[in-house]
Amino acid sequence: MTSYHLAFAGVDGSGKTTQAKLLAESLLAEGRPAVFVPSVSMRPVRALLDRIAADRGLDDHVALLGPDTARLIAAIHKWTSLDPLREALAVPGRVVITDRGVLCQYAVARAVGAGNEDLIREVFRDAPVPDLTIYLDVPGELAARRLAGRGESEHTPEDLDGLAQAYRSLPEAERFAVIDGSADLASVRRAIAVAAASAIGRGACWRNRSRGVPGCGPTSGLDRKISRGR
Repeated sequence: MTSYHLAFAGVDGSGKTTQAKLLAESLLAEGRPAVFVPSVSMRPVRALLDRIAADRGLDDHVALLGPDTARLIAAIHKWTSLDPLREALAVPGRVVITDRGVLCQYAVARAVGAGNEDLIREVFRDAPVPDLTIYLDVPGELAARRLAGRGESEHTPEDLDGLAQAYRSLPEAERFAVIDGSADLASVRRAIAVAAASAIGRGACWRNRSRGVPGCGPTSGLDRKISRGR
């Protein structure tokens, strides 16, 4: 038995953390081992660099360092925080849920015009690869309103739309489970549950078939949840 890695992606304000926690709670309530591994925030590092930039009369840390160096620092910071994810994935049968995967690093690099995406990808060469990436699609204007509602105003709607476009341009995007994150909380939660059940069911079926285990048709196991609309 192996573990499963479900990663959320999307712009700030799309609801990644909220829905990741809800998914973990739902799986636990159904009796499936699950854990939410939150992303370690870059905010303290960014705030420090922004302060240094301001002291030098510059707009922010990107103006201070340049996009390539700024994104490389962010990538290395992310890489140093991956051990809890690796440890969680080492438990057989567990569903491990993250609210911000390494794909965020590639998308932001594209959004800010960094020219070292290949180097950033090399940093994460051995990082765990999700079984499913759930992308919450939210217009920049709505995401910005949500952020403003919790006291965050550093991102404009245009910035957020640019980041969304960068996500969509990634080669990995064709495998995203895209969910309309602008719908009400319950509807988004249900759509995510269906996508997650499908991914976990596919993984289990593939492993069973590879061992010659019967009984993994479209109405077996977790697939039944999809047919019931759960």
